[in-house]
Amino acid sequence: MEKITAKDIIRSVGLSSEIEAHLTNPQDLHGDTIYYIYVKIASCIGSDQAIAFVNMIRTIEPLSTVNFLHSLYQLEKADWNSDFRYSTAKKRREFLSHFGEEKGPREKERVVCNDDDHEL
Repeated sequence: MEKITAKDIIRSVGLSSEIEAHLTNPQDLHGDTIYYIYVKIASCIGSDQAIAFVNMIRTIEPLSTVNFLHSLYQLEKADWNSDFRYSTAKKRREFLSHFGEEKGPREKERVVCNDDDHEL
């Protein structure tokens, strides 16, 4: 199998591999695009890694291009480990433990994460 990176795979399906580009110019993440990425991972990296990719997709909430790229790059850093879990609740807890809960006029509109709802 050829050695290929997550950024190479993203570029091969026509998306920008730079997360910053999707902040200012969001691109839709279609099912076909996700499928082509899955096929590329399965053929170039391995079937176990493709299964880890599918598990990653199932855990992304909300599924946006930015969240998808963050998760994919984290999965690659974890050596495409099938036990990898991306958790927005974990990221939020890490943020709040460092910066604390923000107070302000929209405080009542914030949604509180229930740790029991998310798999870590």
